Amino acid sequence: MKIEWHVVEVRGLRILLSQVILRISGVVMGRARKHPRGTMMGGEMDVVASSGATRNNVASSQSSRSDSQVNSQPQEQLEISTVPATTTSHGSTTPDTSSTSETRPLRNWNGDNPMGRVLGKGKSRIFDHTMLTQAHRWILAHVESVTPHKSLHIVAIKTETRNASKREIDSIHNATFHEWFKSYVHARENTDSFSEEVRRLAFGPMPHGRSYNACIVNNFRFRTKSRDERKATQNSGVILRASTNSYASAKNKNPLLGQVPYYGFLTDIIEIQYAYNMKFILFKCDWVDNDKGGLMEDVYHFKLVNFNRLMYRNNLPNDEPFILSNQAEQAWYVSDPMDTEWNVAVTMARRDDFDVYSRMYETEPYGNQMFDDRIPLNDDDANWVRDGVEGTLVDVNDSEHYDEDEDCDEVD
Repeated sequence: MKIEWHVVEVRGLRILLSQVILRISGVVMGRARKHPRGTMMGGEMDVVASSGATRNNVASSQSSRSDSQVNSQPQEQLEISTVPATTTSHGSTTPDTSSTSETRPLRNWNGDNPMGRVLGKGKSRIFDHTMLTQAHRWILAHVESVTPHKSLHIVAIKTETRNASKREIDSIHNATFHEWFKSYVHARENTDSFSEEVRRLAFGPMPHGRSYNACIVNNFRFRTKSRDERKATQNSGVILRASTNSYASAKNKNPLLGQVPYYGFLTDIIEIQYAYNMKFILFKCDWVDNDKGGLMEDVYHFKLVNFNRLMYRNNLPNDEPFILSNQAEQAWYVSDPMDTEWNVAVTMARRDDFDVYSRMYETEPYGNQMFDDRIPLNDDDANWVRDGVEGTLVDVNDSEHYDEDEDCDEVD
């Protein structure tokens, strides 16, 4: 064993560094046991090798264990700690708990909550009536347990307004469903068996909640736009792909259902709470108005958005600025150098996900190849002598045909 001590003085602080180099050849080291003086006893040593740690510090950290407890352990068991240690300004040692690529959690991990994982403690808020109504309407429209009740409400609207078009029925349904749903559940609470989720949703959200600046969901890290302005990166771009009834004009009575992308900036992250601690995380966004020329596609098939043409400027209760956090995809926007009012929208890919098959082109499969029967299947069937050519036989043992000087360099 070789022990080297180095004393380094940095800014008036004396740091004692010990480096223990153990050179053991053909010897099995038994269990190191504690000795009051830390001396060698019977081939065993009470020394813990750690950067910047003295034997006094190590002995004091193990004072809770008695000699009888140490000696009672079998010597065949060898317990070696491989956790690196760091030295504080007072000379004590603490384990190095810094994460590595193998021990750190997955980046942009959602956690166990399907709604995502908010970052930070957030701040408590009291939401106004308009914000609560907007958020509550969106939650009711996208919770699966409420879907059967939406169909009943549409039937009730058709009964009351027999001459209404589908567009008018949809408008009435979106504006009044949350009020109808509350009265419907309360009126039949004693007769119908509603689930606990339906009862809590019908009661409505609490006026108080929390707001946050960042959230991780769908393996994306989102930040609000105000938070993004102080960062070098951009994490506030949002895409919503919604199934929407599209009308060609105001007089059109036959809408087309399709997937429509909506682009926006994330402005707020709120947590809405219902009875019995049922919570939802929602994103409030500034959405580009697709119907008023806020979205277009150039000749190179890039999506361009104009944030001067936004939806819901008046902030009415029937507006829909909110989405559920798990409905969001991420995008980032690049200003168009030809026209600064327009921004190129680029869809972000999830971390560690790769698009492999969507851009693969279909090709015709190879046909069955017919091989010539004369092609040998293995070396034993191959004939390495040419046919039709007279060969030359050479006797390798004949020394007359071999001149040793031909392989030597001439020396003057």
